Amino acid sequence: MCGVCLQQLTDTFRTMWLMTITVGLVTLVLVTWLRDYVKRWRMPPGPFFWPIIGNIYFFSGRMYTTCTDLAKKYGDVFSLKMGMTDVVVLNSLDTVKEAFVKKGVDFAGRPMILSMDIFSEGGKDIAFTDYSPTWKLHRKLFHGAIRGYALGENLQTKVHESLEDTIAEFTKMEGQAVDLEVYIYKLVYNVICSAAFGVRYTMDDEEFNTLMKINKDTEEIVGQGLLADVYPSLRFLPSPTLTTIRKMTKQYMGIMQRHLEEHRETFDPSNLRDITDHMIKAQKDAEEEGIQDINSLTDTHLRQTISDIFGGGTDTTIFTLRWAILYLAVHPEIQEKVAAELDSVVGRDRLPELSDREAMPYTEATILEVMRMGSIAPLSLPHATTVDTTLSKL
Repeated sequence: MCGVCLQQLTDTFRTMWLMTITVGLVTLVLVTWLRDYVKRWRMPPGPFFWPIIGNIYFFSGRMYTTCTDLAKKYGDVFSLKMGMTDVVVLNSLDTVKEAFVKKGVDFAGRPMILSMDIFSEGGKDIAFTDYSPTWKLHRKLFHGAIRGYALGENLQTKVHESLEDTIAEFTKMEGQAVDLEVYIYKLVYNVICSAAFGVRYTMDDEEFNTLMKINKDTEEIVGQGLLADVYPSLRFLPSPTLTTIRKMTKQYMGIMQRHLEEHRETFDPSNLRDITDHMIKAQKDAEEEGIQDINSLTDTHLRQTISDIFGGGTDTTIFTLRWAILYLAVHPEIQEKVAAELDSVVGRDRLPELSDREAMPYTEATILEVMRMGSIAPLSLPHATTVDTTLSKL
């Protein structure tokens, strides 16, 4: 056979192979799309979705405002397709209460989200772990530890100590321009760290700056979104972002583990110093009582619990304080009224206490309004159903 003919035959086979692959992929996409579209008939109503990308094209701006707009057309319960993942959005107080109060167990699950699975070391925390007997026991021990620690004035004392440190730092900077963000981080982290494992940091402390950097880097990565969270099959492909998340998680959990080990070595049941001590005691008490499944709660679970305390107590408080400072700066007349009420009730010789709350309705109303206007988690945490269920008669 001549060389030219052989080349033509090779080109023909290559073209046929490419066409076969292309037709196969297109057919697969269309069949998957049609299957999902038929399945939509059994789901709440929602907008048209495209193959592969689903409804992602809707979310170029703020997701919560987009969901509010979609609810006006499709109702308080509607469906979306985020990439290849089905999502049901609850967009009213009544439907949220029905799902999470009246049918709490039905909606107590968690979807599989890759980034959260990495952060939680394979679902060993409380916030992002799926509903199970181990999760129920873990949550019960955690709540018991928090209640045990929060009795009395423990937490208020930690807040006062950290606030006094921050005020002292500000005093040194009198007359100078100050970047408040780093001081807010220090204030909040010192409250959480001292409550979680009895440590207060200075501004130049290496561990403090490491925690703050990991926090900010995580915030940036999660804020940009992760494709593998929307397209789970991408988890098998090399990704610099996933590598960074795994590296940060290892470093972060290393700090949590070191503090946990130090607490185990110095643990004294008659002198519970912080939440970590209370968690260790709760675990030991459960072991002595012979509670089933206690052996499934490993050190990984405990360090993840400490991490949840940071996740639930740092970002939420930091963002709220930043919004409060911004709104008070924009509305000096509100700032003056809050200051006047503080002067009247608390004075200048001590710090505010929880017992002052009832006597300061204007200040409390201002805080609540800041939290309403500067909502830091408008979409809350994602949930999944644990069983087939209904909602709003759908």
